[in-house]
This record gives sequence, C-alpha cells and structure tokens, in this order.
Amino acid sequence: MGILVVMILAAITVDAAVVYLGERAAFDSASGAANDLAAVSLDEVAYRADGSVRPRDDLPRLVSSIVPAVETATEGALVPGSVRVSVRALDGGRVEVVVSGRVRRIFVGIIPGADSEVEVSARAVAVLDLIDGGPGP
Repeated sequence: MGILVVMILAAITVDAAVVYLGERAAFDSASGAANDLAAVSLDEVAYRADGSVRPRDDLPRLVSSIVPAVETATEGALVPGSVRVSVRALDGGRVEVVVSGRVRRIFVGIIPGADSEVEVSARAVAVLDLIDGGPGP
C-alpha cells in the first residue's frame, strides 16, 4: 500500500513538473519575442532626424515574422497546434507578447474523465528604449 501511495505522489509530481516546464517555455518564448520586437521596432529614420524614440510603421509585418518563430520555439513543451501568440504595441514604446497553449500531462490521462491537457499562458513586456537617451554623434 505504501508503494502505491509513493507512486501516485510521484505521478502527481511529474505532471506538475511538466506543466511548470510548459509555463516556462511559454514565458521564455514571450520574453524573447518581446525583446526582439522592441529591439528591431525602432524607427531609425525618426531617431536620426530628431532623436525621437518611436516604433516603426511596419510593426505588423515584424509581428507576422515573429509568430512562427515563437510557435517553433515552444514545440517540445506545448501541444502542437495549440500555441497562440498575441502581440500588441503599447504606449511609451512598449511591446507586449502573450503566448498561450496546452501542455499534455503524462499520468493524469490514465484517470477516467480527467483532462490530460492543461492551458498555460505567459505575458512579457519589453520597452523600446536607448541607453544613452538621445541620438549619437
């Protein structure tokens, strides 16, 4: 009986670890995508002309190129086809990326009526900012 209890607790622990790893994968992907978008979204023409820090006009095109990369980055941890990526340009040069998807638990699927997949989501915000605060020489 004691071994059965230990096995059940081990199964619960493994499933919790799998869900945690899925959450971490979603957050890492969201964070990386937000950072990349903030880095490449600077309108360099405006910055060089008057020192203003604002996003480029073609930000939607940049977003469309980031989404497949995020889906690929989460392949091992999230269920294929369940990954959703949402990107928004916020005020103040901020970019928000939300990555969500489903994680397949290993052991809970053997319990009748239990959902073997769980939804995870992560949100990251990056700021388009410059270290020196103004145009260079």
